[in-house]
Amino acid sequence: MAAPPAHVDHERRVSLSAVHVVEFTDDELRLLRAALHSFFDDFGHDEADVLVRIRALMSKLPEVEPDPQHG
Repeated sequence: MAAPPAHVDHERRVSLSAVHVVEFTDDELRLLRAALHSFFDDFGHDEADVLVRIRALMSKLPEVEPDPQHG
């Protein structure tokens, strides 16, 4: 087995990512959207990076028709 290189090239970066699939019922999805929206509303201008990430996450969620029983 070869010895590790003596010099580490800091310019080379490896990025690993994964995709996760989570299934929600319509009620769970409505609850998740409401929770994220409430969470989003609680952040101020100092947390702009968090707001951007929450908005991006919310944009990935599919729209669900309102529940006629709960409005």
